[in-house]
Amino acid sequence: MLTVVYLVMVEFTKVFFYARVAVPSIPVRRRTPNHRISRRAAPFSVAEPRNNRNRGAG
Repeated sequence: MLTVVYLVMVEFTKVFFYARVAVPSIPVRRRTPNHRISRRAAPFSVAEPRNNRNRGAG
C-alpha cells in the first residue's frame, strides 16, 4: 500500500515539475538606438563609397 501511494505521489509531482519546465520563455531582443537609426537611413544610403560610384560610366 505504501508503494502505491509513493508511486502516485511521484506521478503527480512529475506532472507539476514538467509543466513548469515545458513552457519556454520568449527571449527579448533589445535593439540599440544605432540599429534603429541605421534601419531608418538604409533607403537613403549607398553600399559603396561616393567617389567610386561613377567610375565605370565614362
